Amino acid sequence: MSSDSQPQPRNPKTPRKILLINGPNLNLLGHREPHLYGSTTLAQVVDKTVQRGNELGVTVVPFQSNHEGAIVDFLHEHFVGGISTATTIPTSTAIPTAIATSIPTSTAIPTSTSIPTPTSIPAATSIPTAIPTATSTTIPTDPTHPKSSTTNSTSTGDSTSTTNSPTTTNSPSTANSKPKIAVIINPAAYTHTSVAIRDALLGTNFPFVEVHISNVHAREPWRHHSYFSDKAVGVVVGLGVFGYQAALQFCVQKWDEEGEGGDGL
Repeated sequence: MSSDSQPQPRNPKTPRKILLINGPNLNLLGHREPHLYGSTTLAQVVDKTVQRGNELGVTVVPFQSNHEGAIVDFLHEHFVGGISTATTIPTSTAIPTAIATSIPTSTAIPTSTSIPTPTSIPAATSIPTAIPTATSTTIPTDPTHPKSSTTNSTSTGDSTSTTNSPTTTNSPSTANSKPKIAVIINPAAYTHTSVAIRDALLGTNFPFVEVHISNVHAREPWRHHSYFSDKAVGVVVGLGVFGYQAALQFCVQKWDEEGEGGDGL
């Protein structure tokens, strides 16, 4: 049994990612109240966890912030980037660019500056001639190359929509390599206050392990309550900075147990 307790290096088919999140004041780790939190700095904790993750075939993405909203945004960024339907989000950004390109073309209407030359009104007949010539050039290209309309569209200013459409068609290939994502989070003081971070974890549906360096249950009564523990896959308390390593190995073990077909921990 003891030989099985230490995970061995592996190369899983499905990419695995751990979001390592540390909350407020943990940037002072190693200097802040060392009798409670020890002398190891946050940089050292991150380095060890990233290194161990590499050994276990896991990408560890570290993040620390003293701001609640920044932690929420970090979770959202990885959630949006990890779902195939997120490819529709950048295409929506293409809509304003299409509108923006149509606006300057409308500014071409002030070609009515030719109005001051009323004698040149017959030149207005050149306006409709310009329109059919534009369409006539695109029509013959269609029978020769049915899909050449995409090349023509680039010249008309619709290139934003045509360049986005291949992006969405390529999305299935990226969806096949969508990583399994779990979170190791030490919310620090937000443990006792942050409904926002709790909701972000639940909204992204990332399984998470809650970590506390000190034994919070042996400290002030107000530290005993957590907004995260009832939804966490596991809680690591009072093991010092080794708690991060323990949480990482737990995540890897659960992934190994569920196999390639599973979605979570």
